Amino acid sequence: MKAYLLVCTVVILTVPGISASADFYAYYTKIDSGQDWEKYSRTGKYADIVVQLPQGQFIFHRSSSYLPYWKTEKGKWYMPEIVRRKGDGKPLMTDKHNRYSYVRIIESTVKMVVVHWRYMPDFSNVSWHGVVDEYFVIRPDGKVTRIIRRGTPKLDDWNDLKNRIIQKLSIDSEGIKELSLTQAGLSKLSAEPVCGSTVRKVKVGFPTAWWKFDEGLQTRSYERRDVTAESIDGYDCTIAGHKSLFKKGISGTALAFDGYHSAVVIPLSRAPAPKSQLTIEAWVALGAYPFEWAPIISQAVWKDSGYYFGLDQTGHLGFHAKIGKTWQSVVNPEHLHLFRWYHVAATFDSSAGLITLFVDGKQVASQKVPKADLTLAQRDVIIGLNSQKMPAVDGRIRKGKWPSLIGFDGLIDELKLYDQALTADDICRSYGQLKPPQNDVDKPDLMQRRLPANPRNAKADRFGAEYTRLNYYDTWDNMWRVGPHPDVVVKLDANPTRFVFWRGLSYGIGLVTENGKWAGDQSSENYKELGADKAEGCCEHMSDKQCRHAHVRIIENTDARVVVHWRYGMVDSRYIFPDVNPKTGWGDWADEYWTIYPDAVGIRHLERGWIWGDSWVETMFYSEPGTMPEDNVELNAYTLVNLKGETKTYSWEHGSPDCDLDDPVISMINTKSEYRPFNVYPTGSSVETFSGRPQLSRFPWWNHYPVSQITSDGRAACAPDRASHSSLVWGTPSTNYMMYGLTNRSPETLLPLAKSWNTPPQLLDTTGCHAEGYRPHERAYYLTTTAPAFSFRVYATEERPLFNPCFVIRNYNSATAKASIKIDGKLIPSGKDFRQGIIRDTDGRPMLIIWLCRHSEEPTKFEMNKTP
Repeated sequence: MKAYLLVCTVVILTVPGISASADFYAYYTKIDSGQDWEKYSRTGKYADIVVQLPQGQFIFHRSSSYLPYWKTEKGKWYMPEIVRRKGDGKPLMTDKHNRYSYVRIIESTVKMVVVHWRYMPDFSNVSWHGVVDEYFVIRPDGKVTRIIRRGTPKLDDWNDLKNRIIQKLSIDSEGIKELSLTQAGLSKLSAEPVCGSTVRKVKVGFPTAWWKFDEGLQTRSYERRDVTAESIDGYDCTIAGHKSLFKKGISGTALAFDGYHSAVVIPLSRAPAPKSQLTIEAWVALGAYPFEWAPIISQAVWKDSGYYFGLDQTGHLGFHAKIGKTWQSVVNPEHLHLFRWYHVAATFDSSAGLITLFVDGKQVASQKVPKADLTLAQRDVIIGLNSQKMPAVDGRIRKGKWPSLIGFDGLIDELKLYDQALTADDICRSYGQLKPPQNDVDKPDLMQRRLPANPRNAKADRFGAEYTRLNYYDTWDNMWRVGPHPDVVVKLDANPTRFVFWRGLSYGIGLVTENGKWAGDQSSENYKELGADKAEGCCEHMSDKQCRHAHVRIIENTDARVVVHWRYGMVDSRYIFPDVNPKTGWGDWADEYWTIYPDAVGIRHLERGWIWGDSWVETMFYSEPGTMPEDNVELNAYTLVNLKGETKTYSWEHGSPDCDLDDPVISMINTKSEYRPFNVYPTGSSVETFSGRPQLSRFPWWNHYPVSQITSDGRAACAPDRASHSSLVWGTPSTNYMMYGLTNRSPETLLPLAKSWNTPPQLLDTTGCHAEGYRPHERAYYLTTTAPAFSFRVYATEERPLFNPCFVIRNYNSATAKASIKIDGKLIPSGKDFRQGIIRDTDGRPMLIIWLCRHSEEPTKFEMNKTP
């Protein structure tokens, strides 16, 4: 219970396969209530949740945008709407198409069921902090605890343990009774000091403004948590963004900037007004290069008026200003490196007609300019963030059409403005007075940016899925208003790899090797040319950078298999749905079901209902910051195998090759790892290499995805500074399902697996059960039992082998009884080669799942018996 009340704590919870109780359990389903809108609902079979209690059902249904109701033989009662909702629907069904609303079963045991409901209560604010999380902790005796957490502009308020509404209720056959209601409040706790460096004294010239950013050394009251003081005149400046994050600086502490939202704002009324002379100096450490020019400090309308001191997309320092009637620029020809402190400075002297740049006390560039004064902009002074949106450099399709607010990503310390042009000697002396030891220069207080998951390079203790919160680095993590369960990781006990569904990939699959190499794939995609629709460009999961319309849920989680449901809306980079039906209001949505087995093999099944035969397979791999594509994948990057056993490996050394192997079925990405990602295609499929724009890398290389928050569907990487992706091939499967996995075996050894799935052996000679056929989109045989003991035979051959089969047994009629199994008369003990679990289907009935680690090319008899 405590884990849900103190929901900011990262706890890892798993969804068991089933509650053992016969009258207390939860399951996913799709309830047809007979309403007209349900005919047009583009939702899958797990759209709703039912929690079964002895006296009734606690139901989360789309008809109320998941506000739950309690139903018994005597009536139906909705939970009170504590957070008022207003969207695009009716008063109860406020989110007409559940664009922003979803529910998930977090825990289901004999003691409690926990359901998470997430929604946007007000469609006028669907930003990071417009969200509401509600958790319902339901117990078999009818006691319900409801914890409500509203999004806040500041992360610290979101994480405030007191900032929760807690409602306690009792449900019985007569209805719902509120027992207590505790309103949310704010603790208004002070911010704790951070460990800074020694505060050094410096005296060069007479600055007119000086931001030391040393507030982090002291305990800061709640009211001054997001304030930094200008040191000369002593006025306060607001720190904008999700969280004011102070780090160890050059002198005292420095301020961290996230590159998207962080800024310090000095109102125009307080702004210095340099005219004939100006000097700016600061210490900076870059975590990543900006997507376009980003300021250290500016008071400018870009290319129109004012001054601008900052860096470009490859780390070149520059100073820009309107001098007289012309916009002037000087740029350092050498770039600054990441994760290193630099002293940077710019001077302007109208009498000399000169602007000059300095790095670490040395002049690096200068430019003759008109002997005229600065033409100032009537704007606030802003540190760390542009005052106007700009297009990301190398925006692939619509350069200049979708601008973003671009900022500085890293640390800024000891920022000064002078209304005089300091001499080169002054600049050198200022640098020398604050220059720290080289070890400190090379190790600024910035978190390394490693893609999460699988840090131990080890097998898991047990196979299964878990809800968790995967952290990336602090300023990126600080943007998200999520609880402990936004992401899903499937761990394997047979090999040290992971299947990961993470927000940073908009929940697209991450196949993670033992040494942290990541591979993935595309979602279903709709593409719109300019002017063809309100949506434009790539309408896909990559464009939903804040996961406004995407989520993942664990449907099954047993020792035999895991099923993860990924649902997403195919929006463009501005969150606009394409092809909206004018009658129903529905746009493009997709449901994907990932059925993952202990042998590190998963089946991806795509459902769109009205269409699936579009682009949905684009084999890709990811490069974490600091690495090039070549650091993660061999130049001989891709291997194909057909059912004849013919293989061919393709090289990107001289550009994208042509995939010319006939009838390929198996493909493998040759990552620089022991375990490598692979696919098995259904027969009749085809692949074609991705023709990108190799520039700095031999591979196509983009960084608008993953994790980026710019409004872009295609930005070529300019440096290995950010998480990025490289697409290798387009795949065109002949069906709407495909196999994914990770193995340390060579690709041709996967032929028995590929054959067993593409041409599965027949299951015949049933006794005590009925065969329902093989479901390739689950990699499973289905049977319905008619007796406690049942048997069948699988007629495997060399061309139709049996390989690690799964059997799903319907009509099992027990939530607790396991099964024993004999294979060709031999009793098989439970263990890693014989795994089983019990789940509930969409009607709430128990089903037995059996998975076997077994390869056979001969007819095999299976005898199963329900044990007490």
